[in-house]
Amino acid sequence: MNTTPRFYNEQRHVLFYGLLLAVLVSCSSSGIFRRELVFTKEDLQSKLTKKFPRKEKYPLMSLTFSNPEILLEPGAHVMGIQLDIKMAPRLGKQLMGRVLAEGEIEYRPQHGEFFIVNPKLRKIEFENLKEKYEKDVRSISDRIVEQYLSEVPVYRLDQRDFKQKVAKLVLKSAEIKDGKLVTVIGL
Repeated sequence: MNTTPRFYNEQRHVLFYGLLLAVLVSCSSSGIFRRELVFTKEDLQSKLTKKFPRKEKYPLMSLTFSNPEILLEPGAHVMGIQLDIKMAPRLGKQLMGRVLAEGEIEYRPQHGEFFIVNPKLRKIEFENLKEKYEKDVRSISDRIVEQYLSEVPVYRLDQRDFKQKVAKLVLKSAEIKDGKLVTVIGL
């Protein structure tokens, strides 16, 4: 009984699959299997709007965030978000205002969500706010908005969309480029 042809056949299969694996690894590292998935301001806005209004309760006040507006400026590398804010202290008069914060984007793969990280309060305006309270209200708003934006996803990948489902599994990076959220997927 001659086993030599079978041995060579097995060796050829091992060699073939080894070469195929080497080619795939080299191609993926060189970017052949790299794709970009791009989300526009409108894509992000439509998902984010559905999550508002949101109410947060604190020991001394409650806050209501509403009317979010995504801001993606051409050439900027950060995402901005503008929100209406209603501050209702336990004692005292309710304040209505608008805040603008911006920060970098971060992808958290556990749930396929994007968050604004390291948000900074850029602008704050409150109606009928006395000048002597402006510094305190700004300080409180700054801390609350930074904490709040770090916990609320601005976008969640849609698991019913094939491209987004695949992106959740192999997403390599996410960044703001030319007024869009650009994600890079690859093997």
